[in-house]
Amino acid sequence: MNLSPVKSSELTSPHSAAFLSEPSSIYDNYHSSQVFIPRRDQQFDMQRLLSSRKVVKNDPSIQFHFGHIGKNFPIWLRVPSDKPENTFWTSTLKKETATEEETATEETKTEKNTTAWIEWCRNSSMHIFLGKTAAQFQVLETANIFHIDSYEKYEHLLKEYPHSGNDDFIDWERVAIDFDAVHCAQGFDLPGWSCESTAWFNRDKLVFLKSLNSQEIDL
Repeated sequence: MNLSPVKSSELTSPHSAAFLSEPSSIYDNYHSSQVFIPRRDQQFDMQRLLSSRKVVKNDPSIQFHFGHIGKNFPIWLRVPSDKPENTFWTSTLKKETATEEETATEETKTEKNTTAWIEWCRNSSMHIFLGKTAAQFQVLETANIFHIDSYEKYEHLLKEYPHSGNDDFIDWERVAIDFDAVHCAQGFDLPGWSCESTAWFNRDKLVFLKSLNSQEIDL
């Protein structure tokens, strides 16, 4: 079954407006604090980081399935992972109060710059994904971003952009036609996304601000 791209006008209908319009204040920190961290074995190369790559949706036919789960189960139980391939990933810079065992008193608590991605890598013992430097970006106000902070919004995106091969999966190539990026908000995990993060389809909407070293961010 061939499906035509969903037009932006269709997504901004009264029925869809609630999913696309958010008060700008909610994402003020988001717009100025997007961070990309290369893997430990990768060189930090800004031109390479921002080079264009084709957005390719994961092939639903090769996804891992935990036996047969019927359509009556919620989508997040039927689909273990639904991520776009070959996109540019960032996570939002934030400060976290550190309470290491050796600095557990109130007087010695410190704040460190971190991201949800850094925290996930540390908690999952996946330190190989954390290089020695990071890049901080500013998001242009003209960026058209679909923010997902609930299963209702995720299912709305799935309904508007079903994959022709398996409608339990999103057709990310079609999403990339109408949006510059999709953001998985803090405290909500899309299937397989692991943590707060953004998949960028259009990197022209990102402006490089500066490099961050291990003294500036908890790498």
